[in-house]
Amino acid sequence: MPTKRLKSAACQEQIWQGEDVDLFRLPIMHCWPEDVAPLITWGLTVTQGPFKARQNLGIYRQQLLTKNKLIMRWLSHRGGALDFQEWCDKYPATPFPVAVALGADPATILAAVTPIPDTLSEYAFAGLLRGHRSS
Repeated sequence: MPTKRLKSAACQEQIWQGEDVDLFRLPIMHCWPEDVAPLITWGLTVTQGPFKARQNLGIYRQQLLTKNKLIMRWLSHRGGALDFQEWCDKYPATPFPVAVALGADPATILAAVTPIPDTLSEYAFAGLLRGHRSS
């Protein structure tokens, strides 16, 4: 099920970039007593490799380091990490463009964690699960 493109969306009402990013404003918590730092556990991470037309969706734990820095804890064989590695190979020393959405709907989160073929968009799969197109 193809996605529906919008000119603007509710998810773009608040965009933090650069020095405007203040992760301490978010309720990021320690999940377990022995965690070394607070973690974002269900952030929907959006990546795109330099050779891919599709965007990849994934759920990766993100460890809070500072006001505007996180460590992305992704497995090397997953889509986001593969996109990152391809980006680093093609554009060394250039920051990797990545977005993290907090509060995605259940169908999109389920699509992001389901091992589907790389040729199928997680957005399209989410639309199938939900019964109407992702927008």
